[in-house]
Amino acid sequence: MKRYLLNLLIAWDQWLNCLLAGNNPDETISSAVGRKAIRGVRWALRAERVINWIFAALGDGPNHCRRMIEWDERGK
Repeated sequence: MKRYLLNLLIAWDQWLNCLLAGNNPDETISSAVGRKAIRGVRWALRAERVINWIFAALGDGPNHCRRMIEWDERGK
C-alpha cells in the first residue's frame, strides 16, 4: 500500500509539471526545477531552495531537486 501511495504522488507531481508547461510528461517538478537551476534560471534557483528545504525537513537530505534529475530520460 505504501508503494501504491508513493506512485500516486509521483503521478500527481508529473501531471502538475505538465500543467505548468513542463516539456517532458515523465518529469517531476523537482527534476524540472533542478535542470533549470543548473542553467542558472533565477526563478528556478529560488524554487530549488524552497523545494530542497521542504524535502530536507522531511528527511530526504540535501540537493533534492538536482538528485531527482533522470539524465537518461531527457528527450523521451
